[in-house]
Amino acid sequence: MAGPTERHSSPELRLMAEFSAPKRSAILLHQIKASYHESLPLFIASICCAILVTLFLWDEQVSHTLLLGWLASTCLVSLLQIGIHTRFKTRSKQTFSYDSWHNLLLIGSLLNGAHWGFAALTMLPENVGVTQLIALSSVAALMVFATTAFTMNIKAFLCFALPPFLSLTIHTLLSFDRYGFAFIFVVIMFAGFVTYSAYRHYKNRERMLIKELENDALINYLDNGRRVAEELNEQLTNEIISREEAERQLLSSQKTLELNVQQRTQDLTLTNERLNQQVALRKSISDALVKSQTRLSQAIEASQLGLWDWDLTSGTVYQSAFHEAFKQRELSSVDFIGNLKKVIHPQDYPSAKQALSEYLKRESDSYQVQYRIKQGDNWLWVEESGKAVKFDNSGDPIRMLGTRRNINAEKKRDEQVRLAKSVFDHTSEGVFVLDANFCFISVNAAFCEITGYSKQDLEGRYFIDLSSTPKKFKVFNQAKDEISHTGQWQAEIFEKRKDGNYFPAWIQINSITNGYDEVEYYAGLLSDISARKDADEKLTYLLNYDDLTGLANRSLFKDRLHNAITKARKAGKKYCLIMVDIDRFKQINDSLGHEIGDYLLKEVSQRISNAIRNADTIARLSSDEFAILIEYDTKEDVHEKAKDILKSLSAPFFVDVNELLISCSIGISKLPKDSLELQPLMQQAAMATQQAKYLGGNNIQFYNVALQNQTQYHMEIEGDLRKAMQNHELEVFFQPKVNVHTKRIESAEALVRWRHPSRGLISPSEFIHIAEDSGLIAEIGKFVLLKSCQQAKKWADDDIATITVSVNVSAHQLRHENLPQAVGDVLKRTKLPENQLELELTESALMENLSAATALLTKLCALGVSISLDDFGTGYSSLSHLKLFPVDALKIDRSFIRDITSKQEDEAIVNAIIVLGHSLNLKVIAEGVENIKQLELLERLGCDEIQGYFIAKPLSAADMTHMLKQQTEFTSLDL
Repeated sequence: MAGPTERHSSPELRLMAEFSAPKRSAILLHQIKASYHESLPLFIASICCAILVTLFLWDEQVSHTLLLGWLASTCLVSLLQIGIHTRFKTRSKQTFSYDSWHNLLLIGSLLNGAHWGFAALTMLPENVGVTQLIALSSVAALMVFATTAFTMNIKAFLCFALPPFLSLTIHTLLSFDRYGFAFIFVVIMFAGFVTYSAYRHYKNRERMLIKELENDALINYLDNGRRVAEELNEQLTNEIISREEAERQLLSSQKTLELNVQQRTQDLTLTNERLNQQVALRKSISDALVKSQTRLSQAIEASQLGLWDWDLTSGTVYQSAFHEAFKQRELSSVDFIGNLKKVIHPQDYPSAKQALSEYLKRESDSYQVQYRIKQGDNWLWVEESGKAVKFDNSGDPIRMLGTRRNINAEKKRDEQVRLAKSVFDHTSEGVFVLDANFCFISVNAAFCEITGYSKQDLEGRYFIDLSSTPKKFKVFNQAKDEISHTGQWQAEIFEKRKDGNYFPAWIQINSITNGYDEVEYYAGLLSDISARKDADEKLTYLLNYDDLTGLANRSLFKDRLHNAITKARKAGKKYCLIMVDIDRFKQINDSLGHEIGDYLLKEVSQRISNAIRNADTIARLSSDEFAILIEYDTKEDVHEKAKDILKSLSAPFFVDVNELLISCSIGISKLPKDSLELQPLMQQAAMATQQAKYLGGNNIQFYNVALQNQTQYHMEIEGDLRKAMQNHELEVFFQPKVNVHTKRIESAEALVRWRHPSRGLISPSEFIHIAEDSGLIAEIGKFVLLKSCQQAKKWADDDIATITVSVNVSAHQLRHENLPQAVGDVLKRTKLPENQLELELTESALMENLSAATALLTKLCALGVSISLDDFGTGYSSLSHLKLFPVDALKIDRSFIRDITSKQEDEAIVNAIIVLGHSLNLKVIAEGVENIKQLELLERLGCDEIQGYFIAKPLSAADMTHMLKQQTEFTSLDL
């Protein structure tokens, strides 16, 4: 018969079993805790049994001194062990050393057992009696009790039980004549059974403990799986809802399209019907024209018009007598056109030809043109009109009729009238004509538009009756006097429109006299100078105010600040200059666009104005820099007002769909305390603002002399740093990284140090930011990369160690596309294997230009070097971006490691980063490890590498070489 089918566990069950298997360290930890907890009653019972044995042996042949000494020593050892138990109960709530406390338990058990062995060997009576049996029963009961007290620690049981058993066996063998073989057998059998029972208890308790730990791990694993499943279900539900919404929108769009197509079809049908009606109408008109052709010809001859009939099909033209320049009456089309070209003025011929051509091509609806023909030494104006009276099947004209008439006199008259009327009607100034009594005779459209009166309102009315200028009688009496003496008058007045609104006006009146020097008319000119006034005001505004925010600009602010300095000098008043600079405004402009940035600036200016209502002047000095000039009494008043600005700007800004949270840096200089000159005062406030930004922004800084010194210090550092590059004063230090599992140094981070000739060893925190501002960071980065690779190659060539060197890459270096080429050149120059170089980059540097950074990382990975994401968790930490970056390791920032043993939040974050890194097959490195507790917790969480002062501070190349040579000793070090 075949055996039962063999069942193979599924991969999921195998993974869960592997995940839930407890570590040996966890089992030992629970065993030592249980041993201390359960063995406390044993030592209490030891004291009781010792007292009992002393009482029973008191009357036997045992020295009382020895008996009391033994009782005191036994009680003292038991009490000491009880004290150790009590201390362990308090210590076990914190991290403790397993080996030390375990050894204390074994030593205490051994000492206690040794006392009982001593009693059995030296103080037990030689004869077998009731007293001896009771004493032996006490010891036996204590040994049986020990089997239950030490079920979690077989070593502690053996330390406690073996001395009494061995001593009792030796005592029995020495007194074999009195006890006999049976008693010896009972002793040995009792010791064997008790020992075996203790071992079985120990193994059972150990298996139960392992199962409990496995069950706890499985429960946690299943709880995590359930939460992940619930999140996936929620995402799937949201996607289904989104898809249904998209389908509804698609159906709605389809219905809308069908309605539009139906409406367009109806419109086209209606248009065709209208076109058919127009065709029928034109046909009837053409028939009527043919019928009236004869009558029209006769009427034209009677009116002294010239008639021409052009048959385009046959190419013949008939023209009636009109002027000798047109020659014969019948001619061909070619002669007709050629003759027109000869007789028409050269300037008029192109327009006549174009008009005829456009009409024949059906580009215009009518043919009518005016041109000049030669008549003696002068030119005669002729107007020629024509119209097609017959068309072919395609609609092209095949016959035209036209007329010519002499318009020379009309042309001259119209030209004069047109010129005068054009000047009168189209001038932008208001023109009016008054009679000798100052009554309106005529006005142009501009005058009506300016005053709001119509021609009917004005004509026949006295000028003074319609005028509403202030003190008009006095003004016009002066006007009459001046006109009577000089013939003209002009002035700027305020006049009133018909709707009641006043406007500034410039008026000019001239007298027109006849041949007898008598005034017949007055010609006047009225101009609305409101636009000019507004332009002057706007120009003044643009010169002094910011067009975007409406605040004072730099020019006006300097003028106001100069006035404040004058008041401070003369009247002793105190002013303060507050500069406000928006932190990281450029990122908003670059990411959201300048329109969003401009809107944000307007909102910021409004909030500043609302926060400081009693300011002397609020100005916008540059893109995101504002300045406030305010009179103050005490420094505390100024600080409160600055805090009001910070509080006002800390509230969210809602711009379109964006919710923006910004901060600002505020710098303050005081007048006259800090300075009594304009330019130094503004420079001092700017220094204080820069200090606020340097401290992280969102704070307030008052100017002091130290800031001036600090600026000078930065300039000196920058100059010295440039010299340091030439004088080879920079050095590369190395901070080792230790593999948590192997306890070996597998890599080291390269860190630059500056050995200044007078200031000594300078930390990078004091000069790196200056190097970034001055552009020296790129040259420093190349130096560190080259020196690091050379040192790593030297360690490998000297058989000291083959480790990876990690080199930090700044944001400035990432902006240059030649970084992969520079790295490749260094690797070729130093002949260092690519897998021994790791580049550390920060999230913030990568996020400046995501697409460019991704392409750059791809090129670097193609070289074979490793990529590590530094300060992970403190930047954007976007998982969608993380999966795009071809990185090999995550480096947990020291801010999470610092309080990992005391804050559950930090422990949870570190654990999440480690799990995330391992799920993405990334190595996880913890920096800033400073004590054993942090290391033990990181090891328990599964961290791969650690770095920090607990291992070593940054070391010079020589010190690092010495440490690598001590690898064997370091491996045996108990971390």
